[in-house]
Amino acid sequence: MINPPNNDIYAIVNKISDVTINSEDIAEIIYKTTKNEIVNIHLDYLYRGYARNFVICGKEKNLTCDLFENKVQILGDLNSKIETFEFSNFMRNDMYYNLLQDYIQGMKNPQINIKLPTFYDNESVIETCFKINN
Repeated sequence: MINPPNNDIYAIVNKISDVTINSEDIAEIIYKTTKNEIVNIHLDYLYRGYARNFVICGKEKNLTCDLFENKVQILGDLNSKIETFEFSNFMRNDMYYNLLQDYIQGMKNPQINIKLPTFYDNESVIETCFKINN
């Protein structure tokens, strides 16, 4: 479960180029969660190349995830590699396909207890998005 923002969200969200027509092309977002975790998000359409990744910094280790390479790494001091997980057979579209298959099975057979996410399951994420955009 994602911990929602504590209070204030600081964000610079702007359209500074002609890369996109009707949307912002860069965002810098920072806030503290209700559990005092600091979250920093950088999004942009300006980067030349392709990068989709995130880093979670912990007290003793860091976790890096490269969504383009389908690789997760646990790193220690000075970026020493502790463990690497590679998902070379992962096909991104399979997630969507499997979700649709589950939904169809649930419609065909109501006795199957399929828990699909609802609007309310993601309420804190949606509230955070609205705060960032305002």
